[in-house]
Amino acid sequence: MTGDRSVMSYYNTLCGFCIPQRDGPCNAIIKTEENKLVFGCKNTIIPNSVMTIGAYAFLRCSGLTSITIPSSVTSIEAWAFAHCI
Repeated sequence: MTGDRSVMSYYNTLCGFCIPQRDGPCNAIIKTEENKLVFGCKNTIIPNSVMTIGAYAFLRCSGLTSITIPSSVTSIEAWAFAHCI
């Protein structure tokens, strides 16, 4: 969890950074060996390969008004959308 939380501290820097995944660009950081989205922003497109949305993944994600969660997601960890306004 420590590594996941450290990414959150760089939200403003990374939000516009697009990391292509096997399903195409998604504007998120995904721990591929776990199929876990660990960092997203208001422009994130969650790929169908994601099974878990990690704790604090969208922490303080201002401007997030809606997001499509694919049916592949079977777990949303605590505080995944904490303080989104």
